[in-house]
Amino acid sequence: MTDPDESFLYEISAHAQDNIQKRNLLLRWIQDAVEHPDKTEPDETDEELQIAFKKIQDANDKILKVVYNKTVSPIRIVTAHFDRRMKGKL
Repeated sequence: MTDPDESFLYEISAHAQDNIQKRNLLLRWIQDAVEHPDKTEPDETDEELQIAFKKIQDANDKILKVVYNKTVSPIRIVTAHFDRRMKGKL
């Protein structure tokens, strides 16, 4: 992971770990998106999943999309990436 942090409260799937490393995402960005999203919406195909969007100022105001399973404890991060479709919508 790009910024190991013992205070990170969530489980991360293998797929999400790959995305985090490939895209140089910071765990604090992901945690902030889940805890303080600019927008949320349910996943269209899986009712257990929630999608959070967060504008990341440290990344030139790109919009981070985090998909997570809200029905498990701890919350499981399924995937995360910057979403170009959301640019200018938040």
